[in-house]
Amino acid sequence: MQERAPAGRPKVSHGVTGSRPGRWGGPLLLAWIGVLSLGTQVVYGQARTGSLYGTVTDPEGRPLPGVTVTLTSTTTGRWTLQTDAYGRFRFPSLPPAEDYTLQFDLAGFRPVVRTDIEVQVGLNVRVDVQMAPGAEAAVVVRGQVPMVDVKKAEVATHFPDEVLQHAPVARDPWFVLSMAPGVLIEVERLDGGSEAARQSEFVARGAEWHDNQWYLDGLPITNVAVPGTSPTYFDFDAVEELQVSTGAADVEAFTGGVTVNLVTRRGQNRPSMAGRLLWANDRFQSDNAPKDTERAVPGLQSDRVDDMKDYGLQAGGAPARDRLWLWAGYGAWDYSLRVPTVGVEEEAGSTGTTPGEITAARFQPDRRRLDHLTLKGNARLGSHMLEALALGSWNHRRGMEADFERPPETTYDQKEQMPLWKLQDEWVWKDRLFLSGKLGFFTSRDRRLPQGGTDRPAVYDYETGIWHDSYAWSDVRNRAWNVGLLGILYGFRALHADHEVKFGVELRHAQVRRKEGFANGVVYAYEDLAEPAEGGEVWLVRAGHVRVLHRRWSLFGQDTIAWKRLSVSLGLRWDAQTVGLLAASTPAHPLRPDWLPGGSTRAQTLFTWSTLAPRLSLSYDLTGNQTTFLKASGALYPSALGVQEALSLAPTGRRELRFAWEGDANGNGVPDPDEVDWGMPIFWDHRPGDPNRTVHAVASDYRSPKTLELTVGLEGSPGGLWTVGVTAFYRRTWDYVWAFPYDPEGRVTADPIYACWVEAGRLPAEWGSWPYYECALDKPEGVLWSNRPDFHTRYRGLEFRVTRRMTGRWMAFGALTLQDTTQFMESRRAYVDPTNVDQLNRGPYFVTGWETDDLRYVRWLLQVGGIVQLPWDVTFAGTLLAREGDPYLSVYPAERTSNGWGRFIDVLTDPVDERRMPVFWIAHLRLEKRFRLGSAGRLDAIVEAFNLFNRAIATKIFGLANVPELYGKYTEIISPRIFRFGLRYTL
Repeated sequence: MQERAPAGRPKVSHGVTGSRPGRWGGPLLLAWIGVLSLGTQVVYGQARTGSLYGTVTDPEGRPLPGVTVTLTSTTTGRWTLQTDAYGRFRFPSLPPAEDYTLQFDLAGFRPVVRTDIEVQVGLNVRVDVQMAPGAEAAVVVRGQVPMVDVKKAEVATHFPDEVLQHAPVARDPWFVLSMAPGVLIEVERLDGGSEAARQSEFVARGAEWHDNQWYLDGLPITNVAVPGTSPTYFDFDAVEELQVSTGAADVEAFTGGVTVNLVTRRGQNRPSMAGRLLWANDRFQSDNAPKDTERAVPGLQSDRVDDMKDYGLQAGGAPARDRLWLWAGYGAWDYSLRVPTVGVEEEAGSTGTTPGEITAARFQPDRRRLDHLTLKGNARLGSHMLEALALGSWNHRRGMEADFERPPETTYDQKEQMPLWKLQDEWVWKDRLFLSGKLGFFTSRDRRLPQGGTDRPAVYDYETGIWHDSYAWSDVRNRAWNVGLLGILYGFRALHADHEVKFGVELRHAQVRRKEGFANGVVYAYEDLAEPAEGGEVWLVRAGHVRVLHRRWSLFGQDTIAWKRLSVSLGLRWDAQTVGLLAASTPAHPLRPDWLPGGSTRAQTLFTWSTLAPRLSLSYDLTGNQTTFLKASGALYPSALGVQEALSLAPTGRRELRFAWEGDANGNGVPDPDEVDWGMPIFWDHRPGDPNRTVHAVASDYRSPKTLELTVGLEGSPGGLWTVGVTAFYRRTWDYVWAFPYDPEGRVTADPIYACWVEAGRLPAEWGSWPYYECALDKPEGVLWSNRPDFHTRYRGLEFRVTRRMTGRWMAFGALTLQDTTQFMESRRAYVDPTNVDQLNRGPYFVTGWETDDLRYVRWLLQVGGIVQLPWDVTFAGTLLAREGDPYLSVYPAERTSNGWGRFIDVLTDPVDERRMPVFWIAHLRLEKRFRLGSAGRLDAIVEAFNLFNRAIATKIFGLANVPELYGKYTEIISPRIFRFGLRYTL
């Protein structure tokens, strides 16, 4: 993050001292209103259900009021209502299923029956019926209705159960996300094996990954401690449908990031039972080590699966048919992985390496055990539909974050757990008003300790970028209450048009406790680990302990107006995001308490982001038969507020000082106290000598980043089997968060900081002769949280999508996305350090991953998949994923006068877009044979092949230009082809 302050001394807010963050129809509705009024917390979120609606007319097109409409399904049982005065009917909040049946009855008219209707999450399915006079037998219409939502312009992808269970996937949501149009996920996630059951960052439409939103059965569960991520992992067999939304969202959507909504299974009238065992092992794995040793570090190997097991049991049923349904599931992951890491040849080896040469032939283990328990109950009580969900997740991982730069002692021993529960009541009043109230809570804890322990210093080698001996540690707790009320008013007319009004209130209240440090508080940073005499730096790191309060209030309203062929939605959303600090304390640095004493934090409110976000969408039926629609939308999205500002503003946060080590004078290979210049640090993140003083601040006009989105496209459903669409996207984002250098005393203001930079040197000619700069002023010890001036990004995209639902024994889906994202620095005030500006300005805006050298920017993506049911109960499925290679950073570290700004600066050797990894493409395959066991159920035998063609795809390239023996070589490749075998029993 880099950002600005206005000229002169800005108006700032340091927080408000002492301000502490802190019969059936009527009674149940009042209970929900009471919960909200008490100030309990949070969000309605995205839908976990869909709906059926339509109009009943006679042969002349006149509406038929009073028609009895009966809905039946194994999932919901039987539900009956009558059409209104305009012949309209609606069944809201239907769980996803493919077996819905509608029967229409009216005295004097032939009954009509529509069967095999599919409902997906978040989709409004329209079923219009014409009834003819007479008393003959019922007219039965079989076949599925078009799956184009007339009322929405939202760009969303639905992955139903048949795709989740039969496509070759790594059995976690992150892999499934890679098949969603426009979604860009880290490459190593796509091998289908080695990265399974691990979180990954992902982005779409130029948005930042921290604006992604996660929902479980409509309950918002996005991690506040690490915005944009899920606080837990999932039992894949507990998920019945997964919905991914990437644009043109209505007022229920909070941000412009990717919205992921997982819907868990539920009990049905028919008893069900299922179990699974899937297994992969190194003996079923190929070798894809690069043959071209000029392009890879010597001895490079990919991650390899030692052993992987995925198993679980599920059962469900209806203790009271059509009234009460229960479902329970247990799932577990147990895997062992081998990850290549750095090694150093001590003598010439058979691989042709030379003594002292860096290789990647050494392996380290990465082991994980995941356990999940899911319990769900649904009940119908009069006009109320009740739901209760309980979930528990436990994760133990040893060897986390193993890679080329992180040998075993620097990897994590991680332990996580998360219990979650949710209660929900949905109520339909007189078939005109739908109300949904929701209360949810979860708490998570994530503990990470380096395997090398925290009783020794960590070692860093500037020459190679490799860590040794120990690493950072953390202990993060996250707890959140969620409360929401959603209402939808149907079936009233005004100005000759039908109106559907949606309104809601949401509240999320979360607390985050973060403890973190680095090894034993000391880091030895060598200029060259092989040459200690060259010296380096000694870092002192005081452990931090911060407790953060995070609250979000939201109100929204929307009117969807239907007039003839046109449907228009007008909406407005208000969000107020508040962050504050809670009381906490932290101890002094164990070795140098004089430099880094302990401290305490008092409770206070820091600041609030308040935003109004209008939403507009329209859908026009081009043909008049509900098969082809023109859709357009406009939206303004805020960004999600995280906890980074609060962590920096807490006196008890992690603090760091760096001191110069002139060299190893006594030859013992480590910095001794008398070899270190303790006079003045060369880097600091606080006021040296006073770490408990809050030197950071928040600008008085600090506000949420904003994204304007415009879309236009065509969507159709020819024949009711295919859904095709093309959408053009435009986005402009501004007011990015910026941490501008700040002097709390006002001695150094913005203008001198902008003006102090002078050229310190240039790169060698072979690396472009790019200039790099240094500042003659001492770096102010604080930062001002503000909005980056004169800077914006622009996203433009064109996307083609096609889906064929499962009919006639096959289904298919595919998408092609063409896009570019550009950044614009409009004036000198858009950046602080001029280094690299020439290489970045008006070039691609790349979204940085969790690891800062991972860049997420590609100009095209292709996703294709299909499932075919062959004779003899054999099912064949495959996927093909392809995209342009990610950019990688090619930098030349240059030394300059520090003055607190950093002694070394990484200078880009090219414009970012000029160095990319190879084009990525990968195919996966699945073959399944079903054995029918009569009344005892069925047994499926499964074999899957991931990375079918055994490609050695680079996921990391070494980019330090001053290390010629490694520069430009692959340091990480995707895992080789592996076969997974499985058995699945279903009753």
